Amino acid sequence: YSKIKNQFPSILCPLYPFGAGDTVSSRSDDGSSPPIILEQPFVYFGKPYQQIYVNHNGHLTFNGAFASYKPYRFPAFSSRDLIAPFWTDLDNRWNGTISYRQYSSGSVLQQATQDINQYFLNLGFSVNWVFVATWDKVAYYNNFGTGRNLHCYIRKRNNLIN
Repeated sequence: YSKIKNQFPSILCPLYPFGAGDTVSSRSDDGSSPPIILEQPFVYFGKPYQQIYVNHNGHLTFNGAFASYKPYRFPAFSSRDLIAPFWTDLDNRWNGTISYRQYSSGSVLQQATQDINQYFLNLGFSVNWVFVATWDKVAYYNNFGTGRNLHCYIRKRNNLIN
């Protein structure tokens, strides 16, 4: 379990499995994974994507690697679609691991289905694909101490994305 803190009381929430079996991204400042071919097309803002990039500065992109560490306000005046769970200047050269994995069967799909249906009652959502990207103990740029944990997952049921 991971503790999430914000303006609300701290809560514990489960992270999806990561580590063993994941593909680990290279160690580099402002780097990215190579293109990751998706097991299923991912439709985002009406556009189907066949690949995704896990960028080291806390975001995911579809049309190429993206090194920007300075976030800008959405919607951006750009043709770049991105998912930015924690867009900041991260650096995994000395500490932390950035990894990713896709699931199309097993307990992760069951957990994702349960998670959605817990908060969206009467939806009857059933997940058939999950992409998990993890920034585990990755420190901020120019900080050699302990880093932050970030976990981003994308779930799909037919053509509905969460």
